[in-house]
Amino acid sequence: MTEKTFQEVVKYGGIVLGISAIFNVWVVMKHVEVYRVAIRVDAQAQQLALREQAEQGVAQEFAARANNDPQIAAIFKRVQAAVLSSAPSAGVNHQPIPAP
Repeated sequence: MTEKTFQEVVKYGGIVLGISAIFNVWVVMKHVEVYRVAIRVDAQAQQLALREQAEQGVAQEFAARANNDPQIAAIFKRVQAAVLSSAPSAGVNHQPIPAP
């Protein structure tokens, strides 16, 4: 290493280290933000799965009682017709409610 090269390293080395440190902090903060959003999305997906399970349980209970109660059977038929007539959205697994 020559004297001139050493002087340039001393002159610009601090600037390069500062920029590198700022960039590294930015990358870490970006990853933290991405992980925070991913955790939030995962929690929402779990809540939706639990909600869907509860809705399926209610639908099955209605299906079981529809045979005995004409009012429940009428509600059940209206909901089933509405579900079958609506177009399913992309990425959502819509399953028709089982007939009584």
